[in-house]
Amino acid sequence: MALKTFVKVSGINNLSDARYCAGMEVDLLGFCLKEGEHNYTSPEKFSEIAEWLSGVAYVGECISTSEAAKMTEGYALGYIEINASELKETIFSVNIPVIVSVELQEIPTYKALLDTFADRIAYIVLLDPSDSIGPSAIERIKELTASFSVLLGFGVSGQNVEELLKKTGIHGIALQGGDEIRPGLKDFDALADILEVLEIDDQE
Repeated sequence: MALKTFVKVSGINNLSDARYCAGMEVDLLGFCLKEGEHNYTSPEKFSEIAEWLSGVAYVGECISTSEAAKMTEGYALGYIEINASELKETIFSVNIPVIVSVELQEIPTYKALLDTFADRIAYIVLLDPSDSIGPSAIERIKELTASFSVLLGFGVSGQNVEELLKKTGIHGIALQGGDEIRPGLKDFDALADILEVLEIDDQE
């Protein structure tokens, strides 16, 4: 089993999500490292989850600019993810690849900064509070994909994901994990609707 495009799933906080995503051959799993946040995953819990998985890379999310190096201690991470507003302060304080999250409407504000550090940015996770994609948004996304590997983190559904991949030139998509209903019981509908569309049939 494999997927038709690169996929990152954010906010992983339970083994059910993690094992499902790994089984679907998702590329990146994101874990919140900021204590006090709803999805915070301690180093101990991270290790417990990671020992059941293989074939995926891990992203440390919710990194604070002043404590990035400290916050990543105890985690076997392949990447860290920071907001565009924190890029300049954080980029040289860590020694693993950086993923930058930025809202579509903020691109003009941060474009010069992103260009400056383009060689240090592995991926850009593109967000938008409206969670909708119109023709103008598609054109703006296409402009960004000319310079960066963009993971689209909004407006994606099982009905439009293949069309968006063709129209925008994005490198992949960024989805959101969620809470277990109770330990071991998880509603996978939101993730499954998209990931199952992206599955490549081994017999093809």
